[in-house]
Amino acid sequence: MPPTREWRYWKSDWASQCILLSTVGSRHDARPRLTFQAVAEPKRTKVRIHLDVEGIDAGRASVEALGGHWTGERHDYDEGIVMVMRDPEGNEFCIVQHYR
Repeated sequence: MPPTREWRYWKSDWASQCILLSTVGSRHDARPRLTFQAVAEPKRTKVRIHLDVEGIDAGRASVEALGGHWTGERHDYDEGIVMVMRDPEGNEFCIVQHYR
């Protein structure tokens, strides 16, 4: 199967520099990985993908430069900032900046 627009988006340098719990790339690589799995059932609840970024504005700019967009939803907490984004295919995820 040829790479999809979504695959190219998540394979980008920006996405591969985020701190992830899932996978892109080889499991033998020191960088984080992000894995997508096709399932037969439709999505019924929100997606719970959160990517840690060093700077929320730079993270948003990187997402938008790759064809994603900000939904307009932002949450400011004592611990940091969460912005709800969508990839080019409309899949929701969050970028998170933790205060140090």
